[in-house]
Amino acid sequence: MDEGEWEPYENWMKSVLRKEPFRQLWERAQSSNNYQKEFVKRVNEWMKAERGPYLHRMVVHEVTDTGSGLFEDAMRLYESSFPVNERETVDRVGAWVSPGGVRGADRYHLLVLCADGEASRVAGLAMFHYLDEPSIGFLGYLAVDEKVRNRSYGSVLLASVRDVLVRDAELGGRPRPRGLFTELERESPDDPSTTDRFRFWRLHHMLPLTMQWEYPSLRPGENPANMCLAFLPMASPHLELTREETAAAARAIYKGVYGAGPDHPGLCRILSGL
Repeated sequence: MDEGEWEPYENWMKSVLRKEPFRQLWERAQSSNNYQKEFVKRVNEWMKAERGPYLHRMVVHEVTDTGSGLFEDAMRLYESSFPVNERETVDRVGAWVSPGGVRGADRYHLLVLCADGEASRVAGLAMFHYLDEPSIGFLGYLAVDEKVRNRSYGSVLLASVRDVLVRDAELGGRPRPRGLFTELERESPDDPSTTDRFRFWRLHHMLPLTMQWEYPSLRPGENPANMCLAFLPMASPHLELTREETAAAARAIYKGVYGAGPDHPGLCRILSGL
């Protein structure tokens, strides 16, 4: 999808997805760039007819310069959006983002979203890995500034992540990514914010896997967050992972994201529970 092609409104996704054929098109868009572009076209036509002038036009940038203002703004949003036990250090993020910061065929990306009139202000970010073997994506962080939520910024960032992962696979001569993984804080009836987040992920077909998952501690002496592993299919909208595919993904995430070897106790417990 071309940068700036989405024209969002507050809560327009909820309105659009109640209408046919948009709901069906959105479901089909999950596995095809052509359907994705057709979805954008039809939604734009609907908004021109039903909603009047556009309120926002978004642009997604990839950040590779750690000395840039966009990187600094992104890191401020990052640090304010996630508790310390769920965050990598800014230095480590900077090392990954810099050219040559990821070894081998894996890749790391930091995308930021800005809206017209606020070109220097980061409204949202996505930080993610492309893991060459077995050709999957891992979304580490997706965040939108709380002052501008409910404008579909998260949806646009997620669509951009998918596009970049497909491009990474093509550049490496690899098959289309099987899907995108992420770690989600477990839903809790005592914390309504977890329910809100799960509602977003369910809308986009990112669903928790029925497996044991252990989120490694990111800093010595700190308790790791209580997370589950979730999966969004990309190769096919109805893809179900086999035990072997799930095990391969777990190994790749522990190695490529956390720098952990095959004998890591947490990984061994995950694999033994499959």
